[in-house]
Amino acid sequence: MIRWEFKELPESEMLDDMIRCILLCHECNRLEEKYTEKKEFEEEEYKAFEVVKSKKEIKKTIKARERHVSTVEHSTYNLTGRSHDELVLINLVEEKYKSRFVSRIGSNISISIRGKEEQYKIIKIYEFLSGRKMMSVSVIRLSDNAIINFAKGADSVMTKLLNGRNSLEKNVIEELEVYNSTGLRTLMFGKRFLTKELAGANVYQKDIEKDYDLIGVTALEDIL
Repeated sequence: MIRWEFKELPESEMLDDMIRCILLCHECNRLEEKYTEKKEFEEEEYKAFEVVKSKKEIKKTIKARERHVSTVEHSTYNLTGRSHDELVLINLVEEKYKSRFVSRIGSNISISIRGKEEQYKIIKIYEFLSGRKMMSVSVIRLSDNAIINFAKGADSVMTKLLNGRNSLEKNVIEELEVYNSTGLRTLMFGKRFLTKELAGANVYQKDIEKDYDLIGVTALEDIL
């Protein structure tokens, strides 16, 4: 079980970028589950059958009602994934910030930020490995063709990959040290824009995963 404490944060572009990172940089998906329900007509639609005088009319009324029962099919799209942390963070931003991981179909991924849908195309996913303690994803934002790499990982790794341009960086790192000292499991989130050359096929991963702008941090606690 994971416990998290929610701290209300003011709306800002940096916060929205952190939400984007949470909704784009993960290995979760939404699976469609279908179910059906029987739906009867409203009672007022049976006025013609209110007065029944014979067994024959009763049978006729029952058959008529059965014909008026329709089957309605519904779909729910449940969030699934192997990482409980990713599920917790996605559910958090969906609940608290009116944002949503909509769908991932092939390399196309759709998210919604405060009710406004955004479309991306995934170029490359650098998967999370326990040895490197981070994950990143390079995407094209289809609204303006901007190429962006979003990353998340342990602060011990991510702090070495930051560009140092965020004035809050020092304070954030100090706060993370406090979280770590109390046993919380922390994640740091970063973002950088890429050139077309860096988005090419023959680019080393180490040339992508660096020079990040710090966009946020989280801290989660395991409860036994």
